[in-house]
Amino acid sequence: MGYFRQVCSNGLIAPTGMTSQIKTVHRFSEDKLTTFTEALDQALHGFQTVQESVNNFKERVLSQEEKASLARFAYYIRFRYRMQQPRKFNMDELLQPRRTVDVGDSLWKTFNVIQENITLGGGSLGKGITRFQDDIRFNQELWTGVNAALIYHGENLDTALKQLFPKKERQKNNSSDLVLPS
Repeated sequence: MGYFRQVCSNGLIAPTGMTSQIKTVHRFSEDKLTTFTEALDQALHGFQTVQESVNNFKERVLSQEEKASLARFAYYIRFRYRMQQPRKFNMDELLQPRRTVDVGDSLWKTFNVIQENITLGGGSLGKGITRFQDDIRFNQELWTGVNAALIYHGENLDTALKQLFPKKERQKNNSSDLVLPS
């Protein structure tokens, strides 16, 4: 169960917030039925939580500095495990909507623009994400960062996003700016 959105005119959809998955053996018993029903209730609650988050993302308007903070955060989490980093970081390219529906300053639109640009790649961003595990990791970390933007504003957002990294990564740079790959 998850939250999906249409990403192109030919009907392609993409998940934007997964709530849960249920796995069960297909042999009936009262115990399994009870367990399955409980798991379904949890999934429904999780979906409602994702829907509330999406609604909050749509209401939160970002300043240009906050959009830049999220872009730096997304760029860092995308490339932090690569041996070779892209030559330069082009924030304008990362924040440029590919579709007119994503034009705007809401947290939701900014999230979708950054997610799509990094996932698909191109230009100075290099190749898009092709490995399933990398895609899952990137989207989970980006979702966490976007959730932080609901709570923290302005300069505090940079600091909050940096705190999402392990301590040894934070110690690489003592400033409140995120450490961008060189």
